[in-house]
Amino acid sequence: MTSVQTPSAASWAAELSDHAGVVAWAPSGEVIAAGSMGGETVLFDAASGSPRARIADHGLGVLDVAWSPAAELLASAGCDGRVVVATAGGRPVASVRGSGEANCLAWSPDGRTLAAGIGRELVLLQADGEVVRRAGEQPSTVTGVAWSADGRRVGVACYGGVRWFEPSRWSEQPARVLAWKGSLLCLHVAPDGRHVASGNQDSSVHVWRLWSGRDLEMTGYPAKIDRLAWHPASRLLAVGGAGDVTIWNFGGSGPEGSTPRQIDAHQARIAALTYAPHGSLLATAAADGWVKVWGDGDDVPEVAWDAGAPVSCLSWSPDSRALVAGTHDGRVQRFDLW
Repeated sequence: MTSVQTPSAASWAAELSDHAGVVAWAPSGEVIAAGSMGGETVLFDAASGSPRARIADHGLGVLDVAWSPAAELLASAGCDGRVVVATAGGRPVASVRGSGEANCLAWSPDGRTLAAGIGRELVLLQADGEVVRRAGEQPSTVTGVAWSADGRRVGVACYGGVRWFEPSRWSEQPARVLAWKGSLLCLHVAPDGRHVASGNQDSSVHVWRLWSGRDLEMTGYPAKIDRLAWHPASRLLAVGGAGDVTIWNFGGSGPEGSTPRQIDAHQARIAALTYAPHGSLLATAAADGWVKVWGDGDDVPEVAWDAGAPVSCLSWSPDSRALVAGTHDGRVQRFDLW
């Protein structure tokens, strides 16, 4: 057991106009993007917290932001049905509108194509904003998009499973469907590309092996699952449910028949969990106002901070030495680990 460190304050705190719904640290480490339910998307200097630019307004709220792999472009998506692409300096590049809310974003591994879920439609855009592919009328609202590790396919989460499309051999009908009768809420491909996992409305987690399609299901959670995180080496899958975290081991023969690690992490529902880009540190945050960092196998957090308000989102710095958190009262805070 390790002793917990509790730093007294954040390194800096900045203000948004409303509830901070999403934060994302740029791969360069120099800029942090934050979106609020007031509709603003703001770029903050990562070192000082000073605002650099305001790049988009999304009416009823920002639902997702995504940096391109080279950190040259930032995409934002919102309740107004728009996807906005801007440079890291805040210069607008393109704006695309669809039918329904723009819920989710994912850049291809090479950074040349942006996938967006807008209402019941998958939209693929080039980096300059030109729409190159559309696959409309999915079985339900698109709740997650994710690319295969090689960039050949892009997956869509919706009712009925994961629908995979191939941009290079395009058809509005999916090239493959990983079927599952239920509503998928989030979609995450393991970094090594071997598995894809979904969190579901019926309080379960479903995992498929790519590309055999062999699947397994984890059930018995007390609430719907909309928070998942893969370990950077793909050996662990963390699941946030209520205030607990369940960690399944995908190393060796995999999790079938095994007992997962359980962490009694928070006194309120977990709002965010994410593995550090390097090493095995897992960060969690919840409506109890705490941000906690867990080591591999530890039963108490290595570091914990009280953010002073319910926490809604988290993002690691690229060097795994700091976290940025967004809170319900509209604050964006940086916490340095050591």
